[in-house]
Amino acid sequence: MILKSAAGHQRPRCTKRSDMAFLHTRVVETIKVFEVNDCEWVAARDQLDAALGYAETLGCSLERVLNDELIDRESGCPRELSASEMRQLRFHDEDDDGFGMKGYKPRSFGQQLDRLVAAGAKFPVYFATTEC
Repeated sequence: MILKSAAGHQRPRCTKRSDMAFLHTRVVETIKVFEVNDCEWVAARDQLDAALGYAETLGCSLERVLNDELIDRESGCPRELSASEMRQLRFHDEDDDGFGMKGYKPRSFGQQLDRLVAAGAKFPVYFATTEC
């Protein structure tokens, strides 16, 4: 089924569970996890989105984040994590990560990204840190 917006643009309407699964997969494919330094990660669409999201998290300008070297640009950051890293890196939460997902259960970065997408998180989002 196709819906038309007021401007005349067409978009598919999800009518089946399989359609929703397909759209979830498409969102996961467009959102990636980026390492911004040796202890912090941001989920975003691309490098610029990751840098902007990180600056927003810190409450400062992108220029300051880049000039003060809060993003480790010498190491190529923000750097998209590989599929292997998404499987190997572990996400740990203690109580509630802000999206109503309670409980302590370690999972891969890939699994956590899936959870954020399913919960309807707005990206970019501060994803993980090794600091408490």
